[in-house]
Amino acid sequence: PIYATVENVASPVLMLVGYLLMKVNPWLLVALIALVGLAIVTVLVWAVTQLRRLGRGIGEVIGLIETHPRAGLAIVAEFLIWGLGWLIWKHWVRGAVRLVFWALWMALVIFGIPALGAALALAVAPTPFLEFLPVLLVVTAEAVAIMCGVIAGLSSARSLLRFTRREVPEYPVVQSESPVGAA
Repeated sequence: PIYATVENVASPVLMLVGYLLMKVNPWLLVALIALVGLAIVTVLVWAVTQLRRLGRGIGEVIGLIETHPRAGLAIVAEFLIWGLGWLIWKHWVRGAVRLVFWALWMALVIFGIPALGAALALAVAPTPFLEFLPVLLVVTAEAVAIMCGVIAGLSSARSLLRFTRREVPEYPVVQSESPVGAA
């Protein structure tokens, strides 16, 4: 939903910019196309590297679940409910603080954003041409809040994974599946 919203907003803006640049100097339009292409390639390379890192991390967690279930399942729990993995490892303060932030985040996602959307819907009810605005803002805010929650969960699970690398004896080493150097 968020990408469709961004695309729908960016489309008329880019068309207007393209039209104005074409009227001023067509080479400016070529430069804009080159910049957009460069931005797309940069984001694509960044996304692929992030997916590779995520894949290695997931493989490492699965290996950890098989060899040391307490450590592996604590990392999975930490991703889903921030602080729970740290509480499993008896780091009470860090776990409690993250658990409080997780509870506040859940309250925002479940109650806060819909309540603000309902208040906004009541505020714009007299103007029929703005009736789409509360729905658009609530969906966008929910998507952004959930993405931020996933990022926070991944970050917390990553820090717990680094901690378990030091604490778990005979930590499983994940080999790279790269064909470089393979015989």
